[in-house]
Amino acid sequence: MILYEWPRAAAFGRVIPKNKIYEHAGANTALKDLFVREVDQIVWSHKLAPETVNLAATKSVAEIQVFRITARTATLDHDVLHAIDKAIPFPLLFELVHGNRVKLVAAYKRPRRRGQIA
Repeated sequence: MILYEWPRAAAFGRVIPKNKIYEHAGANTALKDLFVREVDQIVWSHKLAPETVNLAATKSVAEIQVFRITARTATLDHDVLHAIDKAIPFPLLFELVHGNRVKLVAAYKRPRRRGQIA
């Protein structure tokens, strides 16, 4: 099922192993269990960047990544999305897929400056 037809030039289509998210998000056992229970697959589906969509970057948004998450459950715990967001330094749009339903989710992400904590 498709919710939004992203530009073909922005297609990326790379499966992201869960262990890479664990590694970059500092996941504990409880979070890993959530991923195993709720997430079937994470695909980095599109990269919306100047070279792929012909729109200029800004200081605050150089590019936006689109991650398609195929869920095993009808709802996805926000800790799962927060962990993925923490692991990826660029703004993210999540396409959450369960059965024949797709939901788009995003969160505001401010770029960190050198020496700034979260």
